[in-house]
Amino acid sequence: MTVLGALQDSGRCNQGRAREKAIPINHHVKAVLDGQLRHIHHDFVFTFGTEPNIGLGACKGALKGACKRAGVAYGRKVVGGITMHDIRRTVKTNMLAAGVDKTYRDLILGHSLQVMDVHYIQPGEEALKQAMAVYTAWFDGQFGNVGQTSDPEAVVND
Repeated sequence: MTVLGALQDSGRCNQGRAREKAIPINHHVKAVLDGQLRHIHHDFVFTFGTEPNIGLGACKGALKGACKRAGVAYGRKVVGGITMHDIRRTVKTNMLAAGVDKTYRDLILGHSLQVMDVHYIQPGEEALKQAMAVYTAWFDGQFGNVGQTSDPEAVVND
């Protein structure tokens, strides 16, 4: 498990917030990032040419471009379109199903701790890595249920 922030396997998507946040990545994401041909000298995942793609809307613009290249509908006003919010909602819901604690779900998705939690809860990098490992194990297990039947109407019950 790697935490974004190290030069060779990092990325930032600040969305205009005041500070950058470390986001743990799993072995799947690391493999994709390691496989990218990169002729750049910074640790940003989202780029425009060779320059970091930062600022308000950088992640949204990167997702919009990726959707266009993949032929996936993008946008709230487009039938069947997806947005960054849809992805974040799905990830957070899946993390809940995987048993990841709310604090870690929030921190991994870049949400700030609220009220007294700011003062009393300070999980370290290892705790975030462990939370991501729990989610990854659950997520990987979900693929065991894919393709188990030829009936598209069938529901897999555990």
